[in-house]
Amino acid sequence: MRRLRRMLTFLVLSLLLSLVVPLAATAQEAGDTASKIGLKAFRGVSNTVLGLVTEIPRTMYYDSAEKGPTYGLTVGFLEGIALGLGRTVVGVYELVSFPIPFPEEYKPVLAPGDPFGEGKTTRAR
Repeated sequence: MRRLRRMLTFLVLSLLLSLVVPLAATAQEAGDTASKIGLKAFRGVSNTVLGLVTEIPRTMYYDSAEKGPTYGLTVGFLEGIALGLGRTVVGVYELVSFPIPFPEEYKPVLAPGDPFGEGKTTRAR
């Protein structure tokens, strides 16, 4: 029963986050400080909650496309775990420090900034 409740809670939170993504994109285009602060807080929550869950399949996919399925399913899986843990830690950092304008202009630490973006995760420039 507890496990079902946890899974249902996770699914509801995931659904809510997926509905907020378009709003976050609109806020990013707006460019004002309050929107940037809110976007950083959103990135923190989404990276903390979904970092590990989304990073493993994403890394496996991109590694498989670049270097073949064997590489993607083995090395990509391990690399996805490492990047997912990193994204989760960055999410906690962004959530705790969302009112502080660091990095410059509240820019994301990772690229893509949230777990829903396209491309393999790298350090943002």
